[in-house]
This record gives sequence, structure tokens and C-alpha cells, in this order.
Amino acid sequence: MSDYILNLLNRPRQPIFLFRDIVQEIANPAGPLALAMLVGGRGLGKSHTLRYLYAELTEQGIPPRQFVVLAGTHADQTARRLRNCQQDKDSWRILFVDDFDRFVFQLREDGGLKIRELGDLLFEICDVAADSVDGQEPRKVVITSSFSQDEVRQPGSDDINPHVGNETVSLSVFSRLVERFPEYILDPWERDWYDNIRLNVDETVGGDSGDDKAALVSVWVEVVARLTMGHPTLVAGCLNELHRLRQLVSPEKGAEADRDREPSPFIREFVVPARQGSGDLAMNLREHLKAHLIRTCARDIRREIKALQCVQDDDHKQAYADLCALARAQSRILSHRIEDIESNRQSLPRLSTRRRLILNRFGLVCRLRESGADAVPGELILEEILGSHGGSTREEAITFDEQPGGTSGALILRHNGVIERIELTGTTYLVAKTLAEAVDRSVPLATIQSQLGKNTEGAIRSALQRLHARIRDRIGSADVLQNTYGEGYRFDSSKLR
Repeated sequence: MSDYILNLLNRPRQPIFLFRDIVQEIANPAGPLALAMLVGGRGLGKSHTLRYLYAELTEQGIPPRQFVVLAGTHADQTARRLRNCQQDKDSWRILFVDDFDRFVFQLREDGGLKIRELGDLLFEICDVAADSVDGQEPRKVVITSSFSQDEVRQPGSDDINPHVGNETVSLSVFSRLVERFPEYILDPWERDWYDNIRLNVDETVGGDSGDDKAALVSVWVEVVARLTMGHPTLVAGCLNELHRLRQLVSPEKGAEADRDREPSPFIREFVVPARQGSGDLAMNLREHLKAHLIRTCARDIRREIKALQCVQDDDHKQAYADLCALARAQSRILSHRIEDIESNRQSLPRLSTRRRLILNRFGLVCRLRESGADAVPGELILEEILGSHGGSTREEAITFDEQPGGTSGALILRHNGVIERIELTGTTYLVAKTLAEAVDRSVPLATIQSQLGKNTEGAIRSALQRLHARIRDRIGSADVLQNTYGEGYRFDSSKLR
């Protein structure tokens, strides 16, 4: 089993998967489907759908050794394994190629796998799968792509080289390679993503139904909806954090070692229904989840924004300009609630079909089902787009180097052209790491405490004082570590420029 699929399988599974009907249709052992292409923007659930498809097929009795799972981002390895599948047809029954489009667009005519050779071996592999449909052990080939057939059929696609530096492969060539594959569009905004969040939160919170549980679930759903607007990667991040917090409070069997770890009151407030809940629950939960998403998901969002900026053809340049204009207009709708965005849709610019397809591919826009308006999905992505003009200064000015073992690390400050490395351990290390993962954003003390688990408020304040002193001793000033009244603590990268 490859490291790639093991990484997918190690992620928590949502109780109720948004695209479960697609998984069931592809996996149906009685169905005639041998080939399928999952299409969706980056971060919109293609890899997760493969993971659920893997689980569904293994539950049907297909052993893991009969799966070949390839990552298109690793072109050389994927090319070798595809050749093996062609030459040794008994070595596989299920073939997954994730990011197939990225694989194709990395190919060159001056070496490695040629486009013509790829077409020949892919055609032969598809034939093997198609011929097995009526047999005792039907085969399946499932690939994923960020490009839909709508996009590759746009006028001028013959001339488009969608990856930087690619002088060989056009979208029309890619279209011919995948023309045999039935297409499944993974668009969360064409589905009831809000209800899916509610069902998953309700299932994960668990316990008996009642007014207290309903109130807690309602807060979670509203906060997650505002932060993510149904973006699958961000929703999964929130649900994974809910699962983690729930485990801290009520460990499942087999997790007895965690029972000695007393969770903080803030964690209990987030996951345990209480008749006398805090009036600040929604605000505290929002800050906690936002900090969590910044640590775990925001880097991927920034990478896609930068990737869009790096493509230099006129269409992509204009798509980025339109995205920024849309974000600025949407930011004026202060509540960020989906119903308010719908009702203010006239104030949002409309994207051309071509620009919408480009931005969909990068997972940076959605089309609202009720009104058909274009929107940026959620507060987190909105803020990343609005901050994208500033380049990577905040990431470069303050970074964190975590050492193996997770008990120590170094805070790295770039100040006046000099790189300062401050070695830290214990609670001071944990506090600095938490703040470094949310540079220029205030992190409430309650959020820091919930992230650090059993550490008391006093221990965290002492760690902040020690961190303040270490920074001052190293660079002569501790202004970079700030305490904003009513908001929390943060690293201010502007103090290092």
C-alpha cells in the first residue's frame, strides 16, 4: 500500500459524506461502470471521494493489495506504475490516479513518458477494465481532475497551457486522453452543504437530543457555515477539530491513556451541551476554529492563490483581478451570512463563464444555488484573497521550526536582514508555535488554552512572559509580541520589516 493512500486513510472520516451518492454509484458491484472521472476544483473533495470510494470497495471484499493508487503530482512514479499496470494485468483490480490533470501537464516530449505512449497505455488499461464488467472480478479505473469538460471545450483551449512553463500539452490533448471517462462533477454548492454540516455536527456531538444539544449544534453550524461557506477542505478541518475536542472530553474505548488529561473548561464549553452556557460561546468558538483552520488549511488556500497569480496568460490575470474585485465587494457585506450574501447579490460583480471556470478550478469561488450569484466561499478564503497583495512577507518574517518529537522548536524571526533563531521548549514552545501559525492574527487566551489542553491560564501567561523576554533579549525589542485588549495575543510581522 502506498504512502499516498495511507495518508488518505489516516484522516478522520465524516459520518455523513457530501458526495456519498457518487461513491455508491461508482462502487456499485452490480453496475456497468468501469471508468469514472471525478471533476472538481482544488480542495473541493476529489481526494476525499477517492478515500471513501476505497473504503466502500474494501467493505465489499476487495483486498487492499488489489488497489493501485497513484498521485499525479509524482509524475515519474505514476508513469512507471501505469506501465506496470499495462504489462502485468493481474497486478491490479482497482486503479486510482489522483490529480490526473497535473500528471499529464508535467509530461514533456524530450524524455520520460510521451503523450502518445500515455494515450496508448491508458486506452489499453481502460479496455481491460471495460471488458471485465460482466466478469466475476470487475475492474475499475477512477481518475480525478480539476479541469471539467466544459472548460476544455471553451474556445481557444487548443492554445492553453494551464501550468507554468509547459510548452507541450494543451487542454485539447488532455480532453482526448479522458474522453472515455464518464464525468462526475463534485460541486458542494449544487448540494445542501449547510444541512450536511448540521448532520455531521449533530452526529459528532452525540448524546441525547434536547434543547441544550440543539443550541450547541446550532452555534457550531452557524460558525462553521460563516467561516467556510461549505468549502469541503475547510468544513473537514472544522469537523476534525470537533472530533478531536470531543475525544478530549469523552475518549472512546482504547483511548484510556487520555483520561488522565483534564480538558480545560473552554473545551468542555465547545462540545458539551450546557443549560448555563457562556454568552460568548459563538465568538470564542469562531476564534478557536479560525485559528485552527489557519494552522491546518490556510497554507493550501494561499498556495492556490499564488498559483493563480503565477499563470501569466491574460485570462488568468483577469481572473485574479476579478477575484479580488469580488472579494472586496463581498467584504462590505459585514455579516458574511449566506442569506445576507444572497440578498445583496446585486452588489456583487458577475464573472464571465471563462473566468468562473478558471477560479472554480483553483477552488476560490462558488456559485450560490438559490440566486446563481458568484461568491468567495467563506470568511477565511475571503481574508486570504484580500491579503494576497501583500505577498509572503508575514510568512517569511515569522516562522516556526518544529523539532522531531513535538516537544521543542525554534521561533525564527527575520529582522533587519538578519535571521534570529530562538530555541524554545515546554509551554513556551507550545505558545510560540500556536501564535506563529496565526501570524498577524489575534489568538484569544481561551483559544491558546484549548489548544494546549491541560495547561492552566496561569501557566500560559507565564509562558507568554518568558517568550516576551526571550524575544526582547534577542532583537532588542519585544513589540513583535502584542496583547490587544479584548482580542488576544499575536505576532505582528510589521514590527520586523
